[in-house]
Amino acid sequence: MMKHAKGYFGLMVIISIFSQNLWAYNTNSMKKNYHEAVRLPDTILKPLIEDKKITKIKTTVAYQPQYLGMDAIYVKENIDNLGKYRWNKKSKTYINALNHRALKFKKNHIYLISKVQYAKISQLDDALKTIGKKNISAQKLKDLFENYNNRDITKRNLSFYHELVQTLLADRLIWLKNREYLFIVDKKTQRAYIFTFQKSLDTIEFIGSDKISTGNPRYNSRNNRYFETPIGIINRAKYRRGDWRAVSKNAFKYGEKSDRVYYLGTYTIPIAYQSKFKREVHLAIHSTTPIDAMLLGHKVSKGCIRISRHLNKILNKSALLDGKNGKYVIIIDSSLPMAENIRQMMLFSSKSLKNRSKKYAMHFY
Repeated sequence: MMKHAKGYFGLMVIISIFSQNLWAYNTNSMKKNYHEAVRLPDTILKPLIEDKKITKIKTTVAYQPQYLGMDAIYVKENIDNLGKYRWNKKSKTYINALNHRALKFKKNHIYLISKVQYAKISQLDDALKTIGKKNISAQKLKDLFENYNNRDITKRNLSFYHELVQTLLADRLIWLKNREYLFIVDKKTQRAYIFTFQKSLDTIEFIGSDKISTGNPRYNSRNNRYFETPIGIINRAKYRRGDWRAVSKNAFKYGEKSDRVYYLGTYTIPIAYQSKFKREVHLAIHSTTPIDAMLLGHKVSKGCIRISRHLNKILNKSALLDGKNGKYVIIIDSSLPMAENIRQMMLFSSKSLKNRSKKYAMHFY
């Protein structure tokens, strides 16, 4: 009887210690992160502040906004996305398109408001018609990036990525065929780089690059979770069937209606910066809202990889992430040594959880 009592007492002590640590994390750590999330860095807000098309509202008291001259608006509260709202003439207020709640401004907050309208890229659509999914010309892809994105890359980064690919091939972490495309995401530069592998020369050829946004756990708040985008290698051939397209209800999250969402699987990631607590989350590559598109190049996403609509259309048309022309998404941090990047890639969970239905396809955006 005494043995059972001692065992029960020890179990209760362990549970109480764990609950106290969890309580301390939820109160102290999250409270600190919440206040950090309220104050946005000026360098990140600069492109939004200078844009005259975006309405900036800094509140001193809580109130319900009147008609702002726009029937449909997209609202961002500090760094967090509130969603798409439509003006309701009967209630004379803005109603959320998803949960049908009225928009109410909180005290001492900054709100960024823009029209739910995306820039037309008809010229890009015409240029993409000349590209086929079977026989892709590397030169045509270069021309697309030259005209609609940019192809800037430093010599240091180019040599770093070349050494990275050679190391991954030598360690048999990836297998590449001739003229296969690679999609490399660098968390330091906040850019995505596209290369093609030349097997005869045993080297990679640079195609183009574009701004992206990865996760930043420092923006954690009480109501919103932000995750660090993990360093790792993801084989898109395994998750291609989990892809889906933005629809009218969630289009404000993942770009314009019909924009493609590239599913990357489910992984176990720490729930906060330098936290021991982990959570299973879904990762994806997708477009974003007109406001968040201006923040590309900064770490402001909730864990996914946000890309521009131009890059989304290029990837979709050329099938660079569909398993045939290219299949690998390699996430790295060039600020870390090569050995550390390789170590984290090997620790990265390659065995994702069983794909869930599209209804539960995303936890964050």
